[in-house]
Amino acid sequence: MEDEQQVSSVNEAAIDSLPPRRKEVYLLSRHERLTYEEIAQQLWISKESVKIHLKLATASLSAFIKAHLTHIILAAATLLRKN
Repeated sequence: MEDEQQVSSVNEAAIDSLPPRRKEVYLLSRHERLTYEEIAQQLWISKESVKIHLKLATASLSAFIKAHLTHIILAAATLLRKN
């Protein structure tokens, strides 16, 4: 349970680290499940801009999570040793 909370908090921190517009596009796509067209219309940007924001967001999130993966693994190892 604690491991899941750590993974969740790393995911939240990764999303929070995104620039505001990129975060907004990402959340509309992944959490609200809007299409590129719907996001573009809602934010008054082109569909191409939506695609670019999502590509950059995915790359940023991946890098952030990889950078913090070691901490998650160490925390899990510590918990396993305690049990």
